[in-house]
Amino acid sequence: MRTSLSEQEIPNRDLYYHEVKQLLDYYKDHTINYGLLTMLAMTGLRVQEIANASWGDVYLDSLSGHYRLRGVGKGGKNLISYFIHLYMNKSLPFEHDVMSLRH
Repeated sequence: MRTSLSEQEIPNRDLYYHEVKQLLDYYKDHTINYGLLTMLAMTGLRVQEIANASWGDVYLDSLSGHYRLRGVGKGGKNLISYFIHLYMNKSLPFEHDVMSLRH
């Protein structure tokens, strides 16, 4: 039994712009889902990387002016991802909702 796939056999699971927009439009009134989907789409982070993050891992890089997320990525590698101010402004209202789910 073969356990690996050739490059041609690997399915394309990327979402196109219009598909991401449809998802965000559908969840626009659900703060947590909208915020998480926005973060996935804008940063390229994996679900597990976001799930393992805490608000203490987010900081403002004074040199670039971008918010950054420190964490551990796939394969145990350190990751630093950045996202723009627009996302932070959208995500802060749901911070309380997310934190209440963790307790």
